[in-house]
Amino acid sequence: MGSGIGARTDDGQAVVQADGSVMQSFSIHTSAATAQKMVNEEVSKQTSLAAPVGAPTGGGEIARSDPVVRNGRVRMHNAVSYGGVVYLSGQVGSPEHGDVAVQTVEILEKIDSLLAANAASKATILQATIWLADMRHFTQMNAVWDAWVDQENAPVRACVEARLATPGHLVEIQVTAAQQATAAPVPAAPPAAAPVTEAAPSEPMSAEAIKAKKKADRMARMAARDAEAGISRD
Repeated sequence: MGSGIGARTDDGQAVVQADGSVMQSFSIHTSAATAQKMVNEEVSKQTSLAAPVGAPTGGGEIARSDPVVRNGRVRMHNAVSYGGVVYLSGQVGSPEHGDVAVQTVEILEKIDSLLAANAASKATILQATIWLADMRHFTQMNAVWDAWVDQENAPVRACVEARLATPGHLVEIQVTAAQQATAAPVPAAPPAAAPVTEAAPSEPMSAEAIKAKKKADRMARMAARDAEAGISRD
């Protein structure tokens, strides 16, 4: 049995051993409440001595990547990983594209890229939250989401209507994913030297984005026809 240092009083003693177990020795006159209090205090003291002040309690280091710089200061990071889990900030598309399907495609492409850079993928997503500026866009957004999400590993998800940062932003998506054990998270990148603009310049849509938009448009037209005919497909 390993040795340890514990609390000793006239009522008895409680010693935390090297293996984490607690050796107790109390007087027959010691109340159960007093004995339990001594054990709790000793375990708490030894736990606080074992870890540096301010150190994370879950093990490992916190890794931050893809900083967002505004006015010369880091406002946030697009990805933070800790304890085998990567947390992404909410992602939005280009407000110049006034189409929820196109913005959803852009967002999911960003999420794919951020997950890949942090040892994760859409197959390891644990949770997703979606904010829509208008819940009438629900069908169009879902058409793109359903074509993208891993059918065998779909995450838990919530979707709500909310006012977003600008009127041009129609949808925002945030996900949390488990990291794959075979790869290490990407170390944090240094902040950019100069502020960047809020919106990235528009880029030509990829073939996959065009395909997803066409599918979303078809789904929207079907939903509109169903609504006129009083048909529900939920």
